[in-house]
Amino acid sequence: MSRPLSPRIRERLLSTELKSFAMLKPEDTHLGPLIREFRAELKQWGLPTNFKLCFDDEWYYADGSLWISIPFYLADARLSVVCQRSSAPTEGHSRKEFLKLLRHEYGHFLESAFNTRKWKIRRSVFGANPVYPKSYIPKKDPDQFVKNLPDHYAQSHPDEDFAETFAVFIRGASYWKKIYSSKAAYRKLLAMGQIIDECKKRKARKLDGSSFRPLKKNSMSVKQWLIEAKDQNTFRPKKIHPKLNLAKAYVQKNWRLSPVECDYILKAIAANTSNTPLAPRSKAFKLLINKIIRSKGHHLNM
Repeated sequence: MSRPLSPRIRERLLSTELKSFAMLKPEDTHLGPLIREFRAELKQWGLPTNFKLCFDDEWYYADGSLWISIPFYLADARLSVVCQRSSAPTEGHSRKEFLKLLRHEYGHFLESAFNTRKWKIRRSVFGANPVYPKSYIPKKDPDQFVKNLPDHYAQSHPDEDFAETFAVFIRGASYWKKIYSSKAAYRKLLAMGQIIDECKKRKARKLDGSSFRPLKKNSMSVKQWLIEAKDQNTFRPKKIHPKLNLAKAYVQKNWRLSPVECDYILKAIAANTSNTPLAPRSKAFKLLINKIIRSKGHHLNM
């Protein structure tokens, strides 16, 4: 049993600014063994391990990139205890929770790396991709969804259903067959096996791996973050890589489109089967925008 933290150490941890975690590599912290364990798990499945990890204020995969974010409060074992005992919604403190969340976020990375949202089997089993809801009400019949994270998270969106199913699947058939063999979600798990087999045969897209340090300019203290986090909704939509936000501003200004129209175009860029051109001023980017506007023009209010 660990010794209780002294008030002085606790206060020092709470006064730490979030930007101090920006340059830390999760692999170089006490999380290193868990991360290496997960990479070894992926290698056994023959799946790519070129994703990158950084610290931010929550778990997420930055769509269109190589980056998976881990909450800063997990960087230090003592800070993890302090935050876990607070009333703020924090997650991933135990080995079991950490791996569940990392598997889930990797599921999003895999979907982006192979653009599975366009695959027929993905769309027929998990559905098309509607806009992310601000909230959701779990359905009465949960048998058609697996359960990896709490709050029936798989029911929130097809992307989350995919990521949750992936997280359960790679734990092995010996685990999920005895739980789901008599449930409707079993069909999704079998389909996930087919999707993973197909991924092994294909070459992954080149995703953006440029420097991503989201906490670099965040001067908020841990204590202040915990106070503000108490009032936040625990359901969070996926974040978009910052370069896509820059591209959105460029498109809105130069093509004179509404924010809604820009959102549509940026989603089309992120889902493009070729390498995602994230340099807004590049010729390839401009050609792609014009192609999307011509081919999808009937969807835009121009």
